[in-house]
Amino acid sequence: MNLQTTVKDVDVCVICALPEEAEAFMRTLTRQYQLAFAKAFSKRSKREYRYTVIHNNNGEQLTLLVSWPPGYGPVETSLHLKPILEEFRPRFVAMTGICAGDERKVKLGDIIIADRTFAYDNGKFIGKDNPLPYLYDTDTRHADPTVLQFVRLFDTWKSSVDTLVRPVSRRQQRDWLLCQLLEKSTPHVDDIPTEVLDKNAPEWRKIVHELQRKPALYLTSNLMLQDKARVVKLFYGEEIFPFKDPELPERYIAPMASGSAVRSDNPFDAIRVPVRGTVAIDMEGATFYRTLGDFPDIRSLLVKGVSDYANREKDDQYHIYAAEIAALFAFSFIKEYVTSHLMPKRRRIHV
Repeated sequence: MNLQTTVKDVDVCVICALPEEAEAFMRTLTRQYQLAFAKAFSKRSKREYRYTVIHNNNGEQLTLLVSWPPGYGPVETSLHLKPILEEFRPRFVAMTGICAGDERKVKLGDIIIADRTFAYDNGKFIGKDNPLPYLYDTDTRHADPTVLQFVRLFDTWKSSVDTLVRPVSRRQQRDWLLCQLLEKSTPHVDDIPTEVLDKNAPEWRKIVHELQRKPALYLTSNLMLQDKARVVKLFYGEEIFPFKDPELPERYIAPMASGSAVRSDNPFDAIRVPVRGTVAIDMEGATFYRTLGDFPDIRSLLVKGVSDYANREKDDQYHIYAAEIAALFAFSFIKEYVTSHLMPKRRRIHV
């Protein structure tokens, strides 16, 4: 297809905050649904986007556009999104990608549907104490209530995600390793064959170093358990031990907070002060719903997969899976929801 071709009538627009998230969306749909995405350029911004033609569950044809900003963060997202909406006037807009979740509320790979978003770093520091007291100035933006009402009982997404290979979480790997060291035949890490370690705990080298440091301190310098009784107590603690990753992700419809920086300091207790049900954070969600507020005739939904817990163990292990799981959920929802019955085509005004 000619690269200068532009799309006049767009039914659905998918916005991703990062090119990696856009690639994950298109790669997942290409692999699972054999879709082909073509390149084109915006007449207004001259920026590249991708598009394809799909069919919803009623057999109706839809044009789907995928776009991403040139930079990352809430400002770049806002500056990029509004011209896209003005130029193409889609009926429905989705944002997919990754977010960080509260480890006490969600698990890696879970799907977060943001019913509300807010910028958690708007406010004022006061006083001279350390840390400084903070006064929140929270502007909460809600998803379209008709979309939320529909998504609450939407469950056909489950059949589309069971083909994804879920990474083994660091928590499951760690618990497996601790259990192995309780066995009489493998009291040392060196007693476990390398191929067995690589299969059951691919990150075992990093995990060993973490278990030798505070606050864990489970292992001695010669790779044995410091105190077997301490590990045995884990079987009777409040949390399940050994932990096993769930076979399928859970879906949560809950508030999501947005900030201007990547966090690895487990900030959820402070972030939940203005909106107590918050389970996840990202950088662009609040901007997404705020921008869509200027387009009341366009319905939207923010869907993200949990890739980390915003704590000191933050890594990239779940980035691909989280982005792909969010993509499959969003695509399943689009096929079910964007129909002529629920969302009649509008008469377009070209400017």
